Amino acid sequence: MNIQLNTWAANTAEAYDRIARTHGDDAPAFYTQSDLTKITDSPRVFVMGINPGSGGTYKEQCDSEYWQFGGKPMDGTHLLKGNPSWSNRSDWAYWQRIYRLFDANPHPLDNETDFIVTNATFFATPKARNLLPQLLAETLPYTLELIEITRPQMIVILSGNALLKTIKAHCDAIGRRLQYSQTFASLGNIFTGHLEGIPCCGIPHPSACLFREEHELMKKVVTQTYRCENITADTCQDLLHSIRQRRNAKGLSKEEMATLFELLIARMQSLPYPVYESCAKKFSRYDLCNGLQLTIANNSTTHCIAIRPKNYKREKDIDQIPMPHVRELLECFDKVNYANTPVWLGVKDFNTLTLENNVEGLADSLVEEIKELISEVCQILPPSL
Repeated sequence: MNIQLNTWAANTAEAYDRIARTHGDDAPAFYTQSDLTKITDSPRVFVMGINPGSGGTYKEQCDSEYWQFGGKPMDGTHLLKGNPSWSNRSDWAYWQRIYRLFDANPHPLDNETDFIVTNATFFATPKARNLLPQLLAETLPYTLELIEITRPQMIVILSGNALLKTIKAHCDAIGRRLQYSQTFASLGNIFTGHLEGIPCCGIPHPSACLFREEHELMKKVVTQTYRCENITADTCQDLLHSIRQRRNAKGLSKEEMATLFELLIARMQSLPYPVYESCAKKFSRYDLCNGLQLTIANNSTTHCIAIRPKNYKREKDIDQIPMPHVRELLECFDKVNYANTPVWLGVKDFNTLTLENNVEGLADSLVEEIKELISEVCQILPPSL
């Protein structure tokens, strides 16, 4: 397998370099994620997203001291080693989300010889929507070849609803076998099937804004696929019922969200968190004095309560920015059903809220929740004096 991987890496690096040069100086950087030099036999798990969530051009990558190419093109040796920051993955929200998809002991992601984490294309863009479809189409075959060489025991496909369709079209065109179907009739974002005979499941990206019950269902499907167990709606009825109830609940109107925003801003004035940036009727940002900030927003694109690092500049997915105690922080957010997204460490979207009584009561309960959440967060990351 080492010989096969070295040959694959050399051919793949050459192909990506060739493709990048046809796109000129604006071609994005490219890299794999996990360290493929650790793989000596078929791994238990192969996790595949769409593409790396970071910026930068290939030209900048070749000249960067961080990548240590010495001004030369990407080669097979560097490609196999993966992301230079991979050793810091325990501090990534992205890694913690993937890790918690498996309920197994021993855990398949504890041993680097047991898993591969990579992407359908290695070309990196801050958002998947920024990726040129042509680049994905041209490079997907190299990731599928990596699957052929390593023959993992199971495959997890992130952003499965979109990515499975792309993979299926490619497989149909070249005679490869991918069969998959919607796992639950009432839920259209989880899929199970086989790719070249290997069990696979397609799930939403772990950083998608989902209900807690949806994350629990994803974990159940991934773990059962890993264990080669049958997945049936009967064994998941409670979760499916809760998801249906949440989705069918009457959400807040635009007028109610605007009122909620004003009530939250008014109530936050009594709390000891200084406002360092604000825009009337649109957002306020509060300094938690521990490297994090809390935002309350209600504008044309964002309607939420959310927390992230104060110095975040959107240069890459927040999921892959190392930060201390990220596992403990995510556990705090999970308790109160805050999602982790590419731009927020924890976010509660107004669109997921429902009214039990009135907006005043909802604002009161949310502010109490904020106080308790920040208290827990500050025990993990104490404020500076």
